[in-house]
Amino acid sequence: WRLLPWILGVAAPGCAATLVVGPGEEFEKIQDAVDQAASGDTVLVLPGTYVEHVVGTRSVNIIGDGGPAATEWRGSERMLRLFLLDQPGQRVRIEGIDFSGEGTEETPLWGAVYVRAFDDGGTFEIRNCWIHDVGDMSLGATYGALYGHADTLRVANVSLWGNVGWGYGGGAFLLGKQHLEIRNNWIADNSMSDQDGWVAAGLAVYTNGEAIIQTNVFLNNGHQEQHEFTIGGGLGATNGATGYYRIIGNYFEGNEAFEGAACGGLPEKPALVSDNVFVRNHARTNTVDDYSARGGAFVVGFTYNATITHNLFLGNSAETAPGAEADPARGSAILLDGPGSYVGSNIFTEQEGAPAVWASYRTQTVVGNLVWQNQDGDYGGAPIDVQLEVAADPRFFAADLGDYRLRPDSPCIDAGDPDPPEGIDSLDVDGTRRDIGPLPFDQSDFNLLYVVPHSARAYAGSELPFRVLVANLAPQPRAPELGIELRDAGGTTLYRRARPFHFPAEGSWHDEVLVEVPEQLAPGRYTVLISMEQSDSEEIELVITEPPARPEPGVAEP
Repeated sequence: WRLLPWILGVAAPGCAATLVVGPGEEFEKIQDAVDQAASGDTVLVLPGTYVEHVVGTRSVNIIGDGGPAATEWRGSERMLRLFLLDQPGQRVRIEGIDFSGEGTEETPLWGAVYVRAFDDGGTFEIRNCWIHDVGDMSLGATYGALYGHADTLRVANVSLWGNVGWGYGGGAFLLGKQHLEIRNNWIADNSMSDQDGWVAAGLAVYTNGEAIIQTNVFLNNGHQEQHEFTIGGGLGATNGATGYYRIIGNYFEGNEAFEGAACGGLPEKPALVSDNVFVRNHARTNTVDDYSARGGAFVVGFTYNATITHNLFLGNSAETAPGAEADPARGSAILLDGPGSYVGSNIFTEQEGAPAVWASYRTQTVVGNLVWQNQDGDYGGAPIDVQLEVAADPRFFAADLGDYRLRPDSPCIDAGDPDPPEGIDSLDVDGTRRDIGPLPFDQSDFNLLYVVPHSARAYAGSELPFRVLVANLAPQPRAPELGIELRDAGGTTLYRRARPFHFPAEGSWHDEVLVEVPEQLAPGRYTVLISMEQSDSEEIELVITEPPARPEPGVAEP
């Protein structure tokens, strides 16, 4: 008889319950289930579209069954958030929901998810959600589409795109008072209203403890009419934070701001910025007050310091304001306004508009970086002692296709700082001196295989070209076989081709291979596996679409 409550679907005293929301269920509205839930219960939302604005008052888990592709949450009233909870000490978890402001052009939303649970051990965790098309420039959506404020805050596998904010974080404003984790998120095309002094079109962050910002993508955030003292197009820390920020393994491309186009506004405690890729970010000038832009990728603010190591800076730029030649742009890649940062083992190539690294003090430590084709010089500002510099083409595999892995003959290999600061490894995983840049070359792998692109779209009956680099790093010749295999979504092999070739000792081969798409292949998702016998392999996602329509006989093409 003790099992009876579980058989009936009701939680026993002291145990968390699951309340199901959906058509034909006991609860057809999310708000009704949230009101009924006891602290710590789970509200399971079945697939469907829900149009409502929900207010929570206690700890709750809200889980979308089937993930964000199946569970849509929409709004209907002007300036009301889709979910709001403002109570200290609560524990909130949200997963698997598509939050959107689509369809609310006449009555636009002022943010989507707002959870403030700081103090008394409050936590907020949001995972595997989509938050998009929220906010409007005319409304003053101060805290972005997602606002989280808790003692412990975790955000993972969340996609934020097309949101507009005002003040702090067009995509999100995230405050983890004691601990903040932001991992594996996709933040794209978020912007801010035209105003003076906002922080971060993508993510604005704050902590007094430790922040881990790792393996996120920041893409095309901050594009707007004006940039009047804006800080951090992709990522920005709000002023006054004293926490320790670790910004590791992120990708920043195409972001804009007045200062720190990719990332800006670091806190007082020294930050770690390592293994990131900064590509074509742009610090755009404030043409109103004739101040020139600063930090095409990254800014370390006044009195602050950072350890900036093993990053790639490619094609970033900073713009000088018209008529402001007395105040030229500073730092097309990095602006170091603080007195003593460490800049070591980074790649700086093809920056423009200002010297790549601009230092306000001569007390910076700059060791073991590669510089190449920076149009307006490598260093500017105060004179600095540059040590162990490499000035040469970094030799990427396919930079034009976004693949920045090092070729076997890259001068970055074994050229990083041999004596980095405490806590930074001096050796790569293969046991050799650490390479320059974020993508080390594994010298213990004698059989190397690189393939691009990493994903492709095609139609049945076509051919797909792939760029392939194969290398034999061993001291003896080899005669391996290059395999090309097409698999369906279930992993079944549809066909396989083999291409034998002969390698001399320490030789390499670089060529294009064609993958044939069978005529009878139905539209859908497939996998191309390119492999080298007894060695590496790379999987490419292949999407098959309908072929283009052919004109009827006798009908001229438009």
